[in-house]
Amino acid sequence: MADIIPSQRTPLPRMSHDTWGRLKDIVTILVIPALGWVMMQVGAMSKLETEVASLKVSLEESRATIRYLQDRDSNVSAQIARLEARFEATETLLIRLEKSIDKLNARVEKLDERLDKMSQRLSAPSFWASSPSIPSLSNNAVGLFPQTPQQFSAGVPATTATVTP
Repeated sequence: MADIIPSQRTPLPRMSHDTWGRLKDIVTILVIPALGWVMMQVGAMSKLETEVASLKVSLEESRATIRYLQDRDSNVSAQIARLEARFEATETLLIRLEKSIDKLNARVEKLDERLDKMSQRLSAPSFWASSPSIPSLSNNAVGLFPQTPQQFSAGVPATTATVTP
């Protein structure tokens, strides 16, 4: 092509007016819808880019929410573990307290039985009270013995009590 001098170019064949009209109609029929299709694709592409950007923001928000919920879940799990440990310790303590209460109740029952036996003995007629031959001492029987150690060492005689048959 470097050999071709501009003056040696071959002229383009001339088109007839009919041919040019038909070519123009074909181009119009193909190009205008193609341009419309391209414009629609550009619009759809920009819409998709906007949606993608929106989805990226939504995805980041969702990831942040997931991280927050995972942290919260681990915190709640730790709290539940602590509460379970406390519950187990409380349960162990409760079992020990129940055993202690059972032991105390058993002791109280034994004491009640002893008190019942003692009250039965005290309320039963006494052998000594029913015997007429044994004298009983009157209220001043305390005077039989010296009241202080000095009186005892001094040889103070004890007062006599009255005996009633």
